Amino acid sequence: VTVHSVCLLAMWVKPSEVLLANTLWSTERSNMFFGLQKRRGHGGGGGIAGRLIGTLDNVFDTKPLPYRVLLQTQSSELSYVVAVAETLEEILKHWIWLEEEMLPVLVNFESEDEAAEFVHAKVESLVCAEESTDSTTKELDPESAKFKSTAVRFHRLFSMPSEEKLVNYYAASFWKGKVPRQGWLYLSVNHLAFYSFMMGKEDIIVVKWADVTDLSKQNSLVLPDGILVSTKTREYSFSVLRNADEAFGLMEQLAKITMKRILDGSEEPCLLTVSLPSPGGRKGSLKRDLDIRAQSELYRAQFGLPQDERLDGFCECTLWTPFAKAHVLGKLYCSPNYICFASKIKLLCSVIIPMREMSSVEKVASSDVLPNALHISTRSKMTFLFASLQDRDLLCEKISDFLSQTPTAEKLFFVEDERPVNCSGPLREIFEKEDEDEQNHREAIKENLWDLHFSEYGRGICMYRTRSLRDLILKGIPSSLRRGIWMITSGAANELDTHPDYYAKLVADDAGQLTGVAEEIERDLHRSLPEHPAFQSEVGIAALRRVLTAYAARNPNIGYCQAMNIVCSVLLVFTSEEEAFWLMVAICERLLPDYYNTRVVGALIDQGVFEALVKENLPDLFKHLSALGVLSMITLSWFLTLFLSVMSYKCAVHIIDFFLLDGAKALFQIALAVLDANRRDLLAVDDEGEAMSVLGKYLGCVTNRDSTKSSAVVTTSIAVSVAHHQAPNTNSVASVDIADLIQLCDRQFGFVSMENIETHRNSFRLKVVQGLAESTKKSCIRSLADDSPFNVKELEYLYNVFMESYRESLLWGHKSSSTGVAVRIKPSSININMEMFTKIFGLLSPWTCSEQSVLLSERLFLVMDETGEGNVNFYSFVHTLGVLLHGGLKDRLYLIYRLHALSAEVTAVMNTNVAKKESLVHQHTELSSVDSEVLVSEDSASRGNSVQFDVRAASQFQSGEEYARCDIMEQPVHPVQVDSESSEQVSIESRDQGSIAASSSSTAASVLEDATAPISQEQFINLWKTMYSFLDDDDDTHQTLYNSVARCGNLVLQMGQKRYLDSADEPDSEGTNVDKEPISVRDQGKVPESLETWSLSFKQFYDAVRTESLLSEFFVRDWRINMTPRST
Repeated sequence: VTVHSVCLLAMWVKPSEVLLANTLWSTERSNMFFGLQKRRGHGGGGGIAGRLIGTLDNVFDTKPLPYRVLLQTQSSELSYVVAVAETLEEILKHWIWLEEEMLPVLVNFESEDEAAEFVHAKVESLVCAEESTDSTTKELDPESAKFKSTAVRFHRLFSMPSEEKLVNYYAASFWKGKVPRQGWLYLSVNHLAFYSFMMGKEDIIVVKWADVTDLSKQNSLVLPDGILVSTKTREYSFSVLRNADEAFGLMEQLAKITMKRILDGSEEPCLLTVSLPSPGGRKGSLKRDLDIRAQSELYRAQFGLPQDERLDGFCECTLWTPFAKAHVLGKLYCSPNYICFASKIKLLCSVIIPMREMSSVEKVASSDVLPNALHISTRSKMTFLFASLQDRDLLCEKISDFLSQTPTAEKLFFVEDERPVNCSGPLREIFEKEDEDEQNHREAIKENLWDLHFSEYGRGICMYRTRSLRDLILKGIPSSLRRGIWMITSGAANELDTHPDYYAKLVADDAGQLTGVAEEIERDLHRSLPEHPAFQSEVGIAALRRVLTAYAARNPNIGYCQAMNIVCSVLLVFTSEEEAFWLMVAICERLLPDYYNTRVVGALIDQGVFEALVKENLPDLFKHLSALGVLSMITLSWFLTLFLSVMSYKCAVHIIDFFLLDGAKALFQIALAVLDANRRDLLAVDDEGEAMSVLGKYLGCVTNRDSTKSSAVVTTSIAVSVAHHQAPNTNSVASVDIADLIQLCDRQFGFVSMENIETHRNSFRLKVVQGLAESTKKSCIRSLADDSPFNVKELEYLYNVFMESYRESLLWGHKSSSTGVAVRIKPSSININMEMFTKIFGLLSPWTCSEQSVLLSERLFLVMDETGEGNVNFYSFVHTLGVLLHGGLKDRLYLIYRLHALSAEVTAVMNTNVAKKESLVHQHTELSSVDSEVLVSEDSASRGNSVQFDVRAASQFQSGEEYARCDIMEQPVHPVQVDSESSEQVSIESRDQGSIAASSSSTAASVLEDATAPISQEQFINLWKTMYSFLDDDDDTHQTLYNSVARCGNLVLQMGQKRYLDSADEPDSEGTNVDKEPISVRDQGKVPESLETWSLSFKQFYDAVRTESLLSEFFVRDWRINMTPRST
């Protein structure tokens, strides 16, 4: 079990009276003035009384620090607490100080009362000294001190690292069967934990948010305010005594944050790991931060604001509405870039005022009619009068500060702006020019109605948004005004105004850099909106290409997803390229988050939400269609393409009108209305084909009476599957006008709110993310099963251990080069560093008891490090481990040889941990078992004499940087297919030089050697120490194997010695022979210069091992991974 250090509490306290000193406490030590006491029940002792006290302390949260020191005198019944501590070691420090410093002084006082007064004064001075020097405890209010104490207890009870931050805790019961266990529920950034102590029995539960598959409320007579937490393996039922709704909401929020991190690999959760409450702060500052975060999310969703906008505060007030000649009660919201207002009565009135639009802010003299009023004017000549502001002066200061930080920007909306070169305007202006005689009369009427609305409620982003605006949008926006209204209702106008050159820069900087994404986009360009003339021309195709490529450059996490081209093509018909780009940003990142990523996770989540809504509102239809499996077939294409795949774009643009106003709930309401309109026919079908035919007929007959052209054409190839199911009697179905359908869904299902949808999303997000993770796991294991020597059970275990280490690196801040996690990218891109791999190897390896285990794991890591960046992926991990544990004789020996064949020169160049590079000096000391006796004759070897060549005893033989690490390797190790009978030297292609780290490639390339190059004597010593480490002391054949390794080592030494002696016959540069000293000669602990020629090749090493049959059999044995949980 890994023990993490946490902050322990031990402190002097201002003396407080204790009437019954021995009640609930036991005395451990005492003297004539002081007593050291321990709380009964602490540590599990104290018998029945101790268990009862411990239970009461746990249930009522009255558990004080378990150790204290009392000031007590014989003449008084009162005692005084002077010090408290969390542990015995800490309280003993205080106790020893009192005995050594205070007792010699106290015995000199004439009376015990004077001595007690002196102790009071001294302890109070110590308390003041601690408060003045310790900023963390100074000015802490009681609530903050209590929370800090609880946080310390949380870390101690569950062995959590100090990086894990407690968010909040609640009194709760855990239902163990039918028996409740009263205790405390702790919610931290990454874990849910529960602790109960009842009559001497502990219950400890720790659940990671990443493992939660479902969170739900349960309210019954037996389980009031119940919360059910489900994981893959079991369910946990809790009953929260107080603040159950708050606890459940916090659990949902923490689980949502974790799932978001798993989806996109974001570092966002690190922002939550802030320090404990600052001085003077109240309980749970992290909880307050999360509350603010949730409020900011609701604020942005309510008013369609950019993702980085953070709510600063809000207050109740009234707004004067000139169109109604009345004051409207509501809330005023303030953030760095916006002032927003929303009436208490839904849809009555709302206002969004960007700071950049404000021209003046004035206080109005207070009166009975307008108390504490504030007048705001905008650049568009609109005025707003707010009254009954509770703290007007503070609001004015806030607005003044925000205005001083707001850059001035000209109003771009509804004004012709200078477009970037090669960027087009709305395509309808080029390709849909109609004669005046063909102008639809209904369109003209709509335009007049909108003009009247603008004259009464204002125009632009600062307009008064009322129910009248909603009614006009539901009837359909005129084509001439759609461009502007879309930008306002979606909030895209805010992004456009604050980033005027952003799109042009993306288009200019692209230059074909996104090769893979560009190919995907190119494939879909000509099938986006093929029936529209704009996309039969290069003008429309080029505009669509630029917008999609620019968005892929902006958001590489999404890049490009099918269906984005369909939506974007319709946007380009009515808006300019730049406006279409910002509308895509609003749709992909705010209105439909996670819809268009690689796994369309958002759409899968909303598919579950839709099924839940059908079950709630159309239960008979849900039961029937679920049995047919239709619901999961229809919603994905409907929602991803905003219904553009199942009806003419002339009709679907009305749905886009509704969608940009109300967000995702508009899609749910329309889908429910479509099912409800076909309820009778759907209940009569017997298979999914008939159901699809019914829906296809209905949607194919949706028309737009305001359009001058036929709108019965289904637009895209995605709708082909629907068309196939349509019967030939489609004309028999009565046509439905799209405006009537939208108004019908608003009347029948207008009660479906975003709050209800978000509640369902929180539940299904857990299931979808866990399902995708499980699917990725199975896919990964399936891809490895055929080529891996591990069975499925072992691969699952390896995957779980690897992913657990990876997630731990995310939680606790270990750096990794990975850009995401398993549910959204390939496992080959999930990396762990050397520290995490060393821990894994310690859990899996059968040689964990060996002194070489850590060194072996570090060298294995370097071999697996493909990029030289200090990370390894799962595939390399499995392949290399498979070679080591299950490979053939030559494969294993080659891997072991390679682990020790790292060039010392390369190691010195690439070792970034060495701040100052020193020249490598071979330092050799006397080797007790390697001397002149090592050179035995061939005759003695042939007679089978056992040579005890104990390299483990040769630990004195060291180099200047033993087992130094290098940052580059020639190539990743995969199972090497080599003929086991071949005696030719193994050769593996070295990695392309382009894979070597750029910072050091030029230096390392000159000294990089072939993987099978001969190793030096020093490297041979390290190699043989590893060989000995493989031997199991508990094995019956240990001694025999030990002798076999020794004989093999002796033979290898002879091979290297022969090569060394043969070089003695070679003439030097002057043509004379040089007499070289034998290998056993030592000169004052230094190796003669001539010894540098000693070397050993892989062929010699391999041939030597093959001479020992027992050793060869040992290295073809299958070593199983250790799947037994062990502590590290």
